[in-house]
Amino acid sequence: MKYIKLLSVALLTGVFVMGCSSTKNTSKVSIASLTDKWVLTTINGTDVSEAFPDKTPTLQFDFENNKVSGNSGCNVYTGGFTYDLSKGEFQASQIAGTMMACPNANQESVYTKLLSQPSKLALVKEKLIFVQGGKQVLVFEKAKAIGEEELAGVWKLQSLQGASTSVNFKNSTPTIEFDFAENKIRGNAGCNNYNAAFTLTGNVLTLSPAATTRKACADLEGETKLIKALAGTVNVEIENGLLTFKRDNLTLMRFQK
Repeated sequence: MKYIKLLSVALLTGVFVMGCSSTKNTSKVSIASLTDKWVLTTINGTDVSEAFPDKTPTLQFDFENNKVSGNSGCNVYTGGFTYDLSKGEFQASQIAGTMMACPNANQESVYTKLLSQPSKLALVKEKLIFVQGGKQVLVFEKAKAIGEEELAGVWKLQSLQGASTSVNFKNSTPTIEFDFAENKIRGNAGCNNYNAAFTLTGNVLTLSPAATTRKACADLEGETKLIKALAGTVNVEIENGLLTFKRDNLTLMRFQK
């Protein structure tokens, strides 16, 4: 009987150690492995679908400017952060967010509070885990990369820098189309046609300055804004049939298929 009891204790101890080792015995989380878009899967052990009924929180690291950004379940946020690579310690500071009225209750305030507190980071089976006090408080997975299949077809501009298409484009709605064979975007900018080279890495789209035709158009103000916006690096998202370009976590333009 004594042998059986000792064996039971040993087995239970082994299970406990194995459970803890998933976060303790991991290698340091490199900066390169963090530079992706991350999507929340659990918060304090609760599935994200229960904690956030409308929109799933996201997280992105900008090591060049030491900023984190994303959406927190309804609002978008940004803030500074520090990351001690040698210790795997992360902490965000001065997180600021928009103040939209959210349709349903969620754990947005809990999420931003946990993000602001000191955490140990672990990467386990492609899951990014925030550990506080030995407990997994936030667990993320990499966002699904957007590719040719998702971007196929012609997209029509819905809004530019927060203004609807009708404000800047009176005659014709601008379009965008992705040509993966030549790595170029093409479309109409409201009057003139344009094209530009692009590279797509994960959800980050990098655009070269666009070349355009030279038609004489009555009003080029909106077109000029669009062509200027279609250059540089943007984050792309597809949700509810909308293609969104974001820069510094602010919506730059939105297209609909």
